Amino acid sequence: MTVFPIHTYRNEGYIIQLNHDWKMDKLLMIAIEQAAHVIGMEFSKNQAVKERSRRYKNEFFSDLIDGFISEQEALHRGKKYGLDASRSMLLCIAKEDEISHYLKQPSLSFDETAISLRDKKYELIKRRISLLGIPFTMFTKSDQFISLFYVEELKWDEIAFVRMLEEISNFLYNNEGRSFSFGAGNLFTHILDIRFSYEEAAKALTYGQQMGKPRFVHTYQSNDIGYLFRMLPVEELKHFYEDTFKGFLTLNENEREELLKTLHVYYKNHCHLLDTAKELYIHRNTVIYRLEKCEKITGVPLKESMQSLRFQLAFAIKPLLLSKK
Repeated sequence: MTVFPIHTYRNEGYIIQLNHDWKMDKLLMIAIEQAAHVIGMEFSKNQAVKERSRRYKNEFFSDLIDGFISEQEALHRGKKYGLDASRSMLLCIAKEDEISHYLKQPSLSFDETAISLRDKKYELIKRRISLLGIPFTMFTKSDQFISLFYVEELKWDEIAFVRMLEEISNFLYNNEGRSFSFGAGNLFTHILDIRFSYEEAAKALTYGQQMGKPRFVHTYQSNDIGYLFRMLPVEELKHFYEDTFKGFLTLNENEREELLKTLHVYYKNHCHLLDTAKELYIHRNTVIYRLEKCEKITGVPLKESMQSLRFQLAFAIKPLLLSKK
């Protein structure tokens, strides 16, 4: 046989000519060499199209995570990349451990580039994730391989999901010589909340790295109730916030902001007048005067447990509503 390699920026494969005799006609050899060259050019064009498409996809999701894309634009452009905003979502980051640099390398030829190596890792992870049976969209951001999973919230089993990611990590290590760790955020339903899930996944990944162990899978454990709010429709949150503070709408803007700030700091300091006064740099009697005014506006005692909880929830919702804008 005679073997003719097909090259692009990497070795794509071969044309093999089986010969009845060890000699080969010179013109036939030239023809096959030209065929290998043409095939290589076609591979290069296809790869360029694929790379450009993947770059646009990565840029879209990167801008979405960074908050540069509106909800309407995200829903419109995201359809092209398989974005399914009708279901609950979860973002997961896979990142290669430093230990990989000391392990056996994948079978890459000498002249393959860094792009080829990144594509190799991308395909390895994508192939394993596709076997999970969970719909997903995959993209990259810097040196992170990110998967956006579309799940049914009522049937979601986080423990089983973590176990599947651990199996993927072990497979990549044992069969490909690559050491990867995974960080996952919480479930979310609103597409613009993808940035929160990304931050959660990144924090989970950082926490695992700080522990100094390779091939881990960590999920984000929140210490606040913000992620619960993100599971609720924005309009419902907005209605709750506006209904809570509707009595303050009759005031001018400066007075309204002054009273709400005082009330917020008061609850933040566990209803301690002196601590509230110190943080606001005002006299204790001024705090009392403002709180009495708040009670008059709302018509309820500020220390009443359910009313206190309602105000504190409304204050916790405010940053989320501002981020939506």
